[in-house]
Amino acid sequence: MGIMYAFQATERGIQARAVPSVTEEHPRPPIQMQSVWTTDPTPIVLQRAEGLRKLRRQGMPEWAVAILAGVADRHAICPSDIASKRRHRPIVDARAESAYLIKAAKPVLSSNILGKWFGKDHTSLAHLIARHQEQHGLPKLVGYDVSQVRIRMRNYWRAA
Repeated sequence: MGIMYAFQATERGIQARAVPSVTEEHPRPPIQMQSVWTTDPTPIVLQRAEGLRKLRRQGMPEWAVAILAGVADRHAICPSDIASKRRHRPIVDARAESAYLIKAAKPVLSSNILGKWFGKDHTSLAHLIARHQEQHGLPKLVGYDVSQVRIRMRNYWRAA
């Protein structure tokens, strides 16, 4: 009895199970895919699409991306700027509004999850939402007290 190697049995099994290929008499024409873009996309459109992809990669669900994209369109800024580290006033205002609207849509979301989606610390998001609701007189969604933080920081800087 000879030695049987695994590759021989495997190769023999593959050949035994092989099915003859079927050839078509008239090959099908290739499928023509139409472009999604009617014209070449502008750099702004490409940047917006890349910003939305970045948010999805950070784990943000579609419903939250839709809310954030709507806020970004209203404020005329890129969605990726909202979740970036930039601190320009229009970007911070849009970030606060979108965080508040997302939290209002699902109040059970924790600040940790929101912080992950926005690339921020959970206390930064809680402060952002509390500041936005205080400025605009909106219903409270977080128990974070902005006035106490302001008093504590004022006392800290006076002592320094």
